[in-house]
Amino acid sequence: MIGPWLRRQQRRALLRRAGAVGVEQALRLSLQRAQGIAERARQRSPAYRRLLLEHGISLVAPLPPLGALPVLDKDCSFARHPLEELAGGLRTQDIGQALTSSGRGGGVFGFKLSTRGEMRSARAAVDLGLQQMFRADERSTLVVNCLPMGVTFDAESATVANVSVREDMACALMQQLGPSYQQVVVCTDPLFVRRLLAHAEQIGLDWPRLHASMVLGEEMLVEPQRRFIADALGITPGDGRLVVSSMGIGELGLHLFFEDAACIAVRQALQAGARWPGLQDLEDADGLPSLFCFDAQRCHVETVGTDARGDGELVVTLLDPRTPLLLPRYATGDLARLVPPACAAAACQSLGLPPPVLPWLLVHGRRRDRAAGRPSVERIKECLYADAAVARRLTGAFRLQADGRLLVQAADACSDAELATLAGSLSRQLAGLRQGSAPLQLVLRRPHDCGFGPPLDHERKFAYVE
Repeated sequence: MIGPWLRRQQRRALLRRAGAVGVEQALRLSLQRAQGIAERARQRSPAYRRLLLEHGISLVAPLPPLGALPVLDKDCSFARHPLEELAGGLRTQDIGQALTSSGRGGGVFGFKLSTRGEMRSARAAVDLGLQQMFRADERSTLVVNCLPMGVTFDAESATVANVSVREDMACALMQQLGPSYQQVVVCTDPLFVRRLLAHAEQIGLDWPRLHASMVLGEEMLVEPQRRFIADALGITPGDGRLVVSSMGIGELGLHLFFEDAACIAVRQALQAGARWPGLQDLEDADGLPSLFCFDAQRCHVETVGTDARGDGELVVTLLDPRTPLLLPRYATGDLARLVPPACAAAACQSLGLPPPVLPWLLVHGRRRDRAAGRPSVERIKECLYADAAVARRLTGAFRLQADGRLLVQAADACSDAELATLAGSLSRQLAGLRQGSAPLQLVLRRPHDCGFGPPLDHERKFAYVE
């Protein structure tokens, strides 16, 4: 049995060797493995064989190239077929964990079933990420998981507290146990973090003393939000603490796409107006997309139906053959763009950074939230967080309605006079946003008058668009 010391050495060696396989070669190997996953699904899954036949693809001839195979989604997979057909028979004794998607896409739930072997690999991936971003093998680390919907994880290199969306539990644990560690890493989402930060302020939690960083998932993080959260944590340049974004897909896995230091630096330069080939045509009306890297040996990434700028539907193939539910070319519902490796390297070089060792991906956000003629959720967030003093008087929740009204939730403590002043400031920040030919109509209300709280239901993904 491999001991913890040897596994730490293996993690360090993996990170040192990360650049040994060039990004282009890693992408070619990823494509080959994805083709193998599709063949394995054809052999094992009655549901996938049915889908192939419906697309005129033979069950006995060699499979066509990956790009000619059907794109899967919740409707053609989970909504149509029982898990037994998708998996080709469930060996329940091998399944160690089950996770559902959020169900936000219309009430259809997707599922992620993990074998015990996959769970060990997932734990190793968490440890690798903690070492890469936070040097968890060298610093005693407490990870506080405030992700909702039963999303839990484990690690060998850190103590993990899975508290879900309970700000009181999370803060009490950090206040009592956190000082015993050299650093604290909080995993949460950009909406619940507002409740967490507010409660921490009430009880006098000392974030700098805890050397606290944050990993934010569940929804896209915009740069003004990052600055707002970093300021609330008391992060100063060079103190080694970070606010980073991560993206997973419930049916495929956690932390599939993630930021590293180079991604953050390049995205912040893009926010300031820099543009490079492959990282241009980023329309201001849509908000700045997230910039992630990903492990091409863990998942194969495509964009389909791309437009002239290269933006298309994000499609992912998980490359672990042990997973019971093989989902070749699974559409996540997001709009994304693959960044050519040479373009990523050029952007890093211009900022004095080493070239990336992993491929890069721009993610704009949910396609269904980006109706023509409407500002994107991300662009609205950028406006709401543009002034930190204004953002502190909001809960972070808003809803873009079909009639062109933008319903924004103010903090409970706002007086009538403060509400009027706040509405004036917000109107100026939102002045450039339009729905169709008309400007957005701001409606600012206290939590009890909004219709979606209080309290906000953080166990479900918040619907920002009606």
